[in-house]
Amino acid sequence: MVADDPLIYRQPPRPAARRVGQTAARLLVAIAAMLGIGGGRASAADDVVVEPAEPVSAIQTNVIESLTPAEARKLLRDFVPGAQIEVDTGAACITRPHCLHLNALTSLDAETAAVLAKYRRGIMLGGLTSLDADTARALTSQGTRPLHLFGLTTLDADTAAVLAASKGWDGTLPKLATLEPDVAAALAAFEGADLNLGGLTTISPETAAALAKSQAANLHLYGMKTLSAAAARALAEFGGDKSMLLLPRLTEFDADIVTALAESKGKVSLPVEALAERIGQGLPLTPATVRLLSASAGPGQEIAIPGVIALHSPEAVEIARALAATKATLSLPNLKRISPQALAMLVASPTASIVIPPRDVLEVTAGLDGSHDDVVSP
Repeated sequence: MVADDPLIYRQPPRPAARRVGQTAARLLVAIAAMLGIGGGRASAADDVVVEPAEPVSAIQTNVIESLTPAEARKLLRDFVPGAQIEVDTGAACITRPHCLHLNALTSLDAETAAVLAKYRRGIMLGGLTSLDADTARALTSQGTRPLHLFGLTTLDADTAAVLAASKGWDGTLPKLATLEPDVAAALAAFEGADLNLGGLTTISPETAAALAKSQAANLHLYGMKTLSAAAARALAEFGGDKSMLLLPRLTEFDADIVTALAESKGKVSLPVEALAERIGQGLPLTPATVRLLSASAGPGQEIAIPGVIALHSPEAVEIARALAATKATLSLPNLKRISPQALAMLVASPTASIVIPPRDVLEVTAGLDGSHDDVVSP
């Protein structure tokens, strides 16, 4: 346990409880004397003073740097939940007033973990950077919920399998920077709401394919700024109608990545502004591009696509149909030329909000002329 620290909050002793303990002790001694047990009359010196447990708050537990099984048992006996402590997990700032905060612990053995597991109202162990399978098994043996292990930087497949199978682990690993396919496959068995792997900045197609089999409702990959086309195709297999793949920091897009993600089985969340800005800057406007943009945008969200100056290629009508299906407010401020079919599609949409220049400044082409200049930088 940590040494006494004057900055640590300690609740004052409770004299009323002490007096009750002393009174009970005197009564027991008196009864024993009446029964001839203990050798005579009780004196003040014979009084047994029963001290109440000194309450320990989360403010105190959160600075404990080491813990033995015996210390853990005493801690569970004395711990009083309720302290409001905000903890930055690397994924979010959270407050868990009922949790046992042990974020200064840097190591934990299986025997001590088995004792801590008896506290079922949640445990935070953000200081652990590694965890073996035996300790993980002991820690999850009693159904503690939630179990926060947001400091892990390394993880093997056996430990990942134990965590994934538990009902209490929160699924958050924001500091895990690398992930092998076998570990990803073990984590894929996690059935919680969110599998958060925000520490990953790159993944192989094999790891992506393993993650795509995840049973979690949402797969968070918010550390990814770039993605290979092969990894994108693998991730597109994730989930279903109620699932979401979150890539909120992806900033590098090409046609292959967009085409792959546009065909995702589940929903995809991307930085729509970054995607819109890339159109016309190396990323062509296609039906797939529009579908992905629309899927990532929120209802009524305003998005400008300044790189589009023409809509009269052979795909113009299909592009216009995709634009008309969006729930966002899309703006094409630099549009100059449009085919009559595409214009009719945009104007006739009963739900879409498409902002285009006034009719008198638009050049309505004779028809689909076979050109591919829908996307040209203005």
